[in-house]
Amino acid sequence: MLRSTAAIAVLLLATPAVAGQGEHHLSLRGSYASAQGHGAGAALAHTWGIDDFWNLTTGAGWSMLPDEPEDVSLQLINVNTGVLYHLDAFQWIPYAALTLGGYAGLADGDAEFAFGFEVGGGIDYRPARRWGIGLWARYNVMVVGDVPNYLTAGLQANLYF
Repeated sequence: MLRSTAAIAVLLLATPAVAGQGEHHLSLRGSYASAQGHGAGAALAHTWGIDDFWNLTTGAGWSMLPDEPEDVSLQLINVNTGVLYHLDAFQWIPYAALTLGGYAGLADGDAEFAFGFEVGGGIDYRPARRWGIGLWARYNVMVVGDVPNYLTAGLQANLYF
């Protein structure tokens, strides 16, 4: 009796799954950025759901670090593509991300380029089928090139379609 009552309660109180195969979403991100100094940035990303857990993602980001050493501000630009893995597919959606991409570092009229990867994750809260908000963090590691490794983290707004 207790088991059937608990099962009925779980069925009645469960949050419906909202992520799905073939679903797309756009994310607009505001961020804190840190390399050898601190700054802020923004990014735009598109994600396509392969299934309820695996997603392909592509995005572009820009960060400005005005207090770099030697009083030279640094702009960091990246374009990445990779995968997201949703750890759950309900109203709260934690995920891990791994992407590869190209990077540019612009400082005092000089440009440096690099190839690297981005690793991180986040959690999205999706109270409705068409939109959500989230917290995210990524660490960008350069494999080839002279752009510094850097961290970005912040808030995002998601639009699902």
